[in-house]
Amino acid sequence: MARNFKTPKKARTTYKVYDAYDRVVAEFIPGQDGVTEVLIQQLHAADDDEFDANRREAYHIPVHYMAYTSGDAEEAEDRNSYLADETADPSMILEKAISRTEFKCAFHERWSRLTKEQQRLVVRKASGETNVAIAAELGVSEAAIRKQLKRIQKHFIDIH
Repeated sequence: MARNFKTPKKARTTYKVYDAYDRVVAEFIPGQDGVTEVLIQQLHAADDDEFDANRREAYHIPVHYMAYTSGDAEEAEDRNSYLADETADPSMILEKAISRTEFKCAFHERWSRLTKEQQRLVVRKASGETNVAIAAELGVSEAAIRKQLKRIQKHFIDIH
């Protein structure tokens, strides 16, 4: 019968057999009826192995088998988180790679249409400089920097 816990180390001097209601049915004590300490250790080791195997089984198979054999894939995904995981799906990986490549191409094309001054402004802003600090260094108002950044942002607004 599967145990719900391992016997503590201090209580392993004897071996107790339990019924379905966790009542002690029998107890093996070293030195009585030919029972040795080695036999008790072996019985506890067998219990530990069974407990660990049951725990591993419960950990590795937390889903119902019918979730894998459903006729409708969408329903199966709803019931089974393993089927819904698309991180290892080759088609999804390829789609994401193409999407990233298209994004990079679109970004590069739009970046190259900016003037060198606009590119420098974006780099400075991206490096953490404030609008006020940039404006002070360029000798313009902070509102002018904000306006330039908004104009630049419009170039990139529809890239996905």
